[in-house]
Amino acid sequence: MAASPSRDARRSRSLSLCHAVWAREQAYWRAVETNNMQDYRALWREDFLGWPFTNFEPARKGHITDWITQHTSKDDSLKSYKLERLTVQVSGEHGDRYVPSPLIGTDPIYLQG
Repeated sequence: MAASPSRDARRSRSLSLCHAVWAREQAYWRAVETNNMQDYRALWREDFLGWPFTNFEPARKGHITDWITQHTSKDDSLKSYKLERLTVQVSGEHGDRYVPSPLIGTDPIYLQG
């Protein structure tokens, strides 16, 4: 039995959203590697609230690049990275990505891989 048109449409939309989530993940790391703060900030909603792993408390979009500038001000930067797409899950309007990402830099914070 063939899938219904609405089921095919949902599957197509989900696949499209998965590709969009993955493209944003790639854009995120390109912006970090090239130290492009404008592109990096553009990835986040205006009402963003998150907890960067280097912060002691949550941060709004205005401080989302602090962790990067803390390193680049000490002449440290992300030297390379490797993204391996394991899974992208889209549920409604939200998407999650799961990637192991070994990072290479001179600061211990980058030495995770």
